[in-house]
Amino acid sequence: MSKPAKFLLVGLAFSACFPALAQAEDNKAADIARKLDDPLTQYVVAGVLAAVTKQVLEARVEPFVRAIESAGVGVAVPQVVPETTVGDLAGLKVERLPKQIMQRVPKLMDSLAGMASAYGDMLPELEGMAKRLKDAVPSH
Repeated sequence: MSKPAKFLLVGLAFSACFPALAQAEDNKAADIARKLDDPLTQYVVAGVLAAVTKQVLEARVEPFVRAIESAGVGVAVPQVVPETTVGDLAGLKVERLPKQIMQRVPKLMDSLAGMASAYGDMLPELEGMAKRLKDAVPSH
């Protein structure tokens, strides 16, 4: 998988996790970890990301090229065949990307759940450090 495709995958995964994070009760780390660790949530997020990725890969490039040309940004825009898709430009291996997303997003969400849980364990100490720092800094 190309480096841009990996970044796309990770970026999509993180952006898909934000709704799950926002829905967690009182936005507590343990609730977030539980939500991210939920297999159904992982399956749904992975499915949505795979479907969105498939649609992006099937999107025709020509309308974007026309928009860039009409914006007059002074960038040389390559000529493309009207039927060219994002997937065509990305290369042959990109067709596997939706399947890889379905396989990898749950593992990524497991990792995020572990990070959220660890953050929850650290939170009291971080809050104590912030209070001590506030008390240590003279106020004007």
